[in-house]
Amino acid sequence: MSNECSSELSPANLPEKLEKLLTDPSFLLLHRLRGQSNIFETLAVSHLEMWNSAFVRWLLDPNSDLGLGDFPLKRFLTTVITVGEVGEKPDLDIGTIEKMDMDDVRFETEVNYPVPAGGKPGRLDIIGVGERTRLRIIIENKIDAQEGKDQTDKYYQFAKKDHASYAHDFLVFLTADADAEPDCKQFIHITYQHLCDCVIKPCLAHPSLTENGKYMLEQYLHNLGKGERVMAQPNADICKRIYEAHQEVLDEIFVAVKGVTPASGKTAYNISLMHLIKNGVMSISDVLYAKYKGVLHEAKLVERQGEVFVVLSGEEFPNPSRAGQRVRDNKSTNGWTFWSVKGQDGKHKGLLAELRDKVATTKPGEDS
Repeated sequence: MSNECSSELSPANLPEKLEKLLTDPSFLLLHRLRGQSNIFETLAVSHLEMWNSAFVRWLLDPNSDLGLGDFPLKRFLTTVITVGEVGEKPDLDIGTIEKMDMDDVRFETEVNYPVPAGGKPGRLDIIGVGERTRLRIIIENKIDAQEGKDQTDKYYQFAKKDHASYAHDFLVFLTADADAEPDCKQFIHITYQHLCDCVIKPCLAHPSLTENGKYMLEQYLHNLGKGERVMAQPNADICKRIYEAHQEVLDEIFVAVKGVTPASGKTAYNISLMHLIKNGVMSISDVLYAKYKGVLHEAKLVERQGEVFVVLSGEEFPNPSRAGQRVRDNKSTNGWTFWSVKGQDGKHKGLLAELRDKVATTKPGEDS
């Protein structure tokens, strides 16, 4: 067999191209990273908000043992003002942020805040305050749980009481879910993917990073990409390199296993509610439910002429996204990540997107 690979994939050269994939350094690195456990998994705290809040506090603290001073905090604030969504952004630009000395900012987690008489006590996930810089950062951190009733609105009411005391006041809604949105529109939404790409990775490249800091950041990055509910994709660049170098053989694998190539779209995103029911992961008697602005919304399913419709408050919708859009005041909504599913026994079955991912099919769906 020739050592020179053909530009086209055939049964004859498939073993050779598979061998190249399996011995590619990037593929071996990804395989090793995926197989390794990390300290957050070992401690069984991967998706606990308290532990992730503690890490974010340590990451942003200018006086932590990372050895980077206010570099991480500046990366975080730059991320908030450049890629953050919704919210009221402070009147700061990147140049001003870089000129500021933020070494006086101190961070705390799980901070109680005063509430009106008879009100329910609450705690801020993360708060950072700089007296000299007159800078304040309040971060509401959400991993799996949805926002509680009027939660961010209450935090905003607390923050605005002494808003004038700060020259720069940041209200940040940090989530693993890119489709999440704070009830209070003064909060700026960023994701753990942003934290991964715009804060942690630049810190890892910094020449002053301590060995202990490097170890912790690498462990945390590894943790973000693992588990049933991935918080971020830290290895996306490696995956792209692998795919670009071995597209032919990977497409062949996808066709054999999924029935389509990656270029034709993610197979799991081409299925409908009927496909879920036919594959046994859902039942027509199941209920869709979602919490929005502190209100629990429930919808039923009906089958008619081979299609499944979502019934919300007596109105029928052709797919979950249209129903979710109605709940969210006609805002564009990914219904598959908005709605959860429970059976007649009231037991939670998972997000629609999670149930959809269990079904591998090439049949086109009604909604993506």
